[in-house]
Amino acid sequence: MPNEQHNPLTHERFALTSLLDFARTLTADLGNVGILKSVIRTIMGKALIKDALAFIAHDGVFQLVHRAGFVGFQIPDTMTEAEIGAWAVTHDNAIAVILKLRPRENEGDECMLIFGDSMMPGMEIENETEFLESISRLANMAISNARLFEREQERERIEADLRLAREIQLSLFPQVLPEILHLDLAAYSKSCEVVGGDYYDAIRLSDHEVLIAIADVVGKGVAAALLMSSVQASLRALVSMIRTGQLGLLDVVEELNRLLFESTSAERFVTAAFVIIDTKRERILSVVAGHPLPIILHPNGSTSSLESSGIPLGIIATFPYEFYERAFRPGDALVLYTDGLSESRIEGKELGPQGIETLLVSRGGRDSKSILKALSSSTDSNQKDDLTLIAAVFDKSK
Repeated sequence: MPNEQHNPLTHERFALTSLLDFARTLTADLGNVGILKSVIRTIMGKALIKDALAFIAHDGVFQLVHRAGFVGFQIPDTMTEAEIGAWAVTHDNAIAVILKLRPRENEGDECMLIFGDSMMPGMEIENETEFLESISRLANMAISNARLFEREQERERIEADLRLAREIQLSLFPQVLPEILHLDLAAYSKSCEVVGGDYYDAIRLSDHEVLIAIADVVGKGVAAALLMSSVQASLRALVSMIRTGQLGLLDVVEELNRLLFESTSAERFVTAAFVIIDTKRERILSVVAGHPLPIILHPNGSTSSLESSGIPLGIIATFPYEFYERAFRPGDALVLYTDGLSESRIEGKELGPQGIETLLVSRGGRDSKSILKALSSSTDSNQKDDLTLIAAVFDKSK
């Protein structure tokens, strides 16, 4: 009795059923290996083949990812396409067909399948051109879709990691600014990416003293945010020694500089400004390391800037920074900012330090929140850098 699959109509129905069954198995989450296994099962089931191999190319080298049968054969785990061809020629008597899968528009890895002879008398799988072409087209589309699916999953994973990094970064900023006698404090920070490299802090030293820090890590994104968190942790660890009198402000800055130099690469550095405001003694102590100079707005409408103390932190381990002391009188307002403000544009022109001073005089107001609102709302909405602002107003009514 002739084999039922030799009947042309039955044969076509069986091929169509095999293709439909194969198509049902194709889901984007299978991945390349899962898709190849499904291809192998479909072809082996239709043609009664017991031997099959699957290879996936990585950087021009094919890696063996699935093996069925070929018992007793020595098959290297990795081969080039030429080596696979040479291996197939050597074992030509055991190989019926080699099927290459090339995903569309390079959206996926090139794959290669090798099948042995059919156990069915008279069945020659290499003659099943239409069936193999249909299988190939379906597999190519599935591999392309799997690659897109993997990319989407990776994008979602990165976005989730960035959201978590953003939450962690925000937790490093002061959740509540300290209350200091006669001092009105406010801060504002906005990253141009999910996470950024700007940092600010306000740390209470006594009821009339506060340490204000503002910093800008070179670059943006996760790397800058990680370095920023290191600055925050180091500063917080050193502050207690200021309170006890073991270290002064200059000592703390020099130690931060040394730590950054030892823990970061040469292209990573931090501009920063550190200020201690003492409302009892009516003075400011400052160290400004390569950072835009903080501005003091005086009650009569004039402005002045704090002095520069030297280069950014993390460049030269033993750089001789200097600290400066100046008067800070009732009615004075200190404004610290990152270059996201000075490099922003108003009506197409870069704001710069002079523009900031003009804004402070013309629109600044006399309380910290009004000052920050005037500065942050005056810049273009197309922010290209992280922006951080701190305002401290000496207000005797507080």
